[in-house]
Amino acid sequence: MCVQVPAALKIASTIATAGSAAVNAYSSVKQGNAAYQSAQATNQAAQFNASVLRRNAQAVETDQVNVREGAAIERRRLGETRRGEKGEAIARAAAMGIDPNFGSAADVVSDVERAYSIDRNILGRNEITDLRTTDKERRDYLDSAKLTEMEGASALRAGESARRAGYVGAAGSLLEGAASVSSRWIQPGSTATKGAKLRVGA
Repeated sequence: MCVQVPAALKIASTIATAGSAAVNAYSSVKQGNAAYQSAQATNQAAQFNASVLRRNAQAVETDQVNVREGAAIERRRLGETRRGEKGEAIARAAAMGIDPNFGSAADVVSDVERAYSIDRNILGRNEITDLRTTDKERRDYLDSAKLTEMEGASALRAGESARRAGYVGAAGSLLEGAASVSSRWIQPGSTATKGAKLRVGA
């Protein structure tokens, strides 16, 4: 009576080994792809956030234009006020027969000029302060946008590396499984089927 128990066991073991290698390979690829997809999502979010930050920077640039235009309008208003007040002081002095270049009339004109100079200096300092503040805000937005883009790109590179590692790991698992299967069937000094049968009984 001839029972092929060892051959059946070899076949079962071979199937199990090949199946395990396939499962490991699939798991490796799946993990690599999952890491890459996560990295893609991270990069897309980073790109979106960076675009928002750049739009904010553009909005601040618009604010800077508004600051300059507002200061220019205020300077014109101050100049018009100065000319009006100075003209009124001179007219009042002339109406009273007073020389506006001397005495209290001259003091009134001087006060108008002094007030105008003070207001103009304050306006200039405020404009410079506002421009410096908005310029720093603009640069902060742009720096944050650049950093966000770099972080997204770094995450994407890491995801690509993980995906490649997954494929490499899958290939390794398959090769290891193939080597293990071969070692069960091909042995030095014997054929692939030598000793596969066990004779029982007479």
